Amino acid sequence: MAKITSLAELTEVADDDLLVVVHKSDTSMADSGTDKKVQKVNLLKGLVPENGWISAGETWTYASADDPTFTFTVAADVTTKYSAGMKIKLTQGTVKYFIITAVSTFTGGNTTITVYGGTDYDLANSAISANAYSMMKSPQGFPMSPAKWSVVASDTGTRVISSPTQNAWINISQLGISIPIGVWDTVTNYCLYVSRSSAGTADVKVTLSTGNNSESNNAQTSWLFHRGGTDGSAVETQGTVSKKFTITATSKTAYYTNILTTSASISSIGTVGGQSICIITATCAYL
Repeated sequence: MAKITSLAELTEVADDDLLVVVHKSDTSMADSGTDKKVQKVNLLKGLVPENGWISAGETWTYASADDPTFTFTVAADVTTKYSAGMKIKLTQGTVKYFIITAVSTFTGGNTTITVYGGTDYDLANSAISANAYSMMKSPQGFPMSPAKWSVVASDTGTRVISSPTQNAWINISQLGISIPIGVWDTVTNYCLYVSRSSAGTADVKVTLSTGNNSESNNAQTSWLFHRGGTDGSAVETQGTVSKKFTITATSKTAYYTNILTTSASISSIGTVGGQSICIITATCAYL
């Protein structure tokens, strides 16, 4: 038999090409095993999981809860194995799915993994089994509906502030939202209202802010504007404004809806959720 080094080289291996393996459990040829052939397609079955899930091969231990995010620890340095955006599944009575949103540095013999359970899954303070991870976007069984991986706040009420101070942000307390750790594709939809008793400009701005009386990021601000006539008639304007932006949270962060007018002599400003629901939707960007 020719040596392998003397054989012609094959640079592209088809699925049905044959390779030689030593079948260790078959000792009919020798105590060390028996030479057998295998097709490339069958060889890869054990290397590339067909359902997208890879067994973790380690123990995961519940650590803490800050619903809808949770943490577990691994008693090893797995900071190069796991990263934000990976999907995981595990069993605690039933199968549960999560998205990794943060991986801590290895310290004290443990790596802490932060996961988001969406609307359906909570990590319980109990044993974790059948744990697996995936780098695929949609491994088998993982629920892909954005609605299941979103944090939502809404308001259908009328929130009117009379005689607002010009250029002063005012909080609409009914429209706050708590953004968990992670990266979030965020959409705001507000129905705004502004009025003044005489002709002239009338405007109202609305922002999603980390402060309850300020604008923390202009990219998260929308504006409704009306230029009144000159006949002395009153001005009243109502309309829906929408904004899309991304929020990155390294810790769970409260966000507030604030409104403001830059116009003088404004009678009132506010949100009118009864006309068009006011809603804030933050969807996990790793989905």
